[in-house]
Amino acid sequence: MSITAVVLVLCCGCTALAGFGIYRVVESVRDQAGESTQDYLEALRDQRFDDAYELMCDRNKNRDGQTREEFIAAQQESPKLLNYEVQGVAVSQEGSSEFKVKTEQEFDDGTSRIERIPVVSEGDELRPCP
Repeated sequence: MSITAVVLVLCCGCTALAGFGIYRVVESVRDQAGESTQDYLEALRDQRFDDAYELMCDRNKNRDGQTREEFIAAQQESPKLLNYEVQGVAVSQEGSSEFKVKTEQEFDDGTSRIERIPVVSEGDELRPCP
């Protein structure tokens, strides 16, 4: 085998290995985005509204000055979440750290909806921004 062939095999192998590593990192982050959304929806379903508030992204907590108490009151007045399913996670924009988690949600008033919940990176955590 010639030196050129060896170099070519090494380069291709390293490129493939690097590509696989990047793929694994992206998949891991996607999994985390889905898990954080599940945690949030479970808290809503179980009517643990204080926990749901803590799981949300900071921009939602600070939206229009909504306090924890106002969030909880709004959730108590809304139809109760009975069931949900996370259907997929997509990167919101190329090169961004924001994701969209597609969910299907069913409520006690007989309605259901498909919602794409944004999930953003805050420090070391991914947080839903419904």
